[in-house]
Amino acid sequence: RLGQAVWADQGREVPPSRAEYLLVPLALFALAPLPWRYAPSLFLEVPFLIFAAHALASWIDLRRKGATPWVALRAGIWLALCVFTKFNYGLLVVGALVLDGLLGRFVPAPNADPCPAPGPRQLLFGTGLGLLCLWWFVFPWPGDLGLADRHRGAVADFLAGNLGGGGLPWTWRALDFLSGASAHPVLVLFAGAGVVLSLRRLARPAVRTLWVVLLCLAVPTALHPFHLDRFLIPILLPFLVLAAVGWISGVGSGEAVVRSTWRHWRRPLAM
Repeated sequence: RLGQAVWADQGREVPPSRAEYLLVPLALFALAPLPWRYAPSLFLEVPFLIFAAHALASWIDLRRKGATPWVALRAGIWLALCVFTKFNYGLLVVGALVLDGLLGRFVPAPNADPCPAPGPRQLLFGTGLGLLCLWWFVFPWPGDLGLADRHRGAVADFLAGNLGGGGLPWTWRALDFLSGASAHPVLVLFAGAGVVLSLRRLARPAVRTLWVVLLCLAVPTALHPFHLDRFLIPILLPFLVLAAVGWISGVGSGEAVVRSTWRHWRRPLAM
């Protein structure tokens, strides 16, 4: 779903009908051990990953010219599900989309559709999250106002937790990413090169959105003193999709990506 929205945003430069353009990000996700490892568990990173994919896809659709009010409402509902699945990651995504909206408004991308002016669609976008927050934190019917106080206190304690200690060294975090983002560290480096190549497409609003989300998720996660490998799962969403964008736009067709990958990496992968 997110891949379809990203390719559709590339205009005529990347035909969205070619199947390999959607298979590349799917293959990268299929090779990532971290989501598979935690999918059967009670941890909520993987459900958040799914909701975030739909939220970003709907947001990209909303930013395009001609989006309907239903697209705005749908994007807001998916974003609300993100926030109420995992408050920490959800609030980071909200901040990323706010920043992306400001960039689209005041720093428009060249050769892109003009950013729609604020209007009913933006109000509809915030309706889902606003109503849920109002119910949960202010008027938690059928509960009383004391329940709302407890909800606010629980979220504040959750967001302020695990701030003590000296944290883990960068080598530990890098090892978790290299071993968890793909089946082999070489493939992680390959994906990282694709992310760098995607900077050539930064003028496209969808690519800019993914970059803003990647930075807003990765930087706080990297700087937070407390670390577990599952904290990296949400980062994989923009990281691997940007990797696919970079390699497809930089090398050409999906077939060329596969051939180039096999030609350059068959010996390191065999080792």
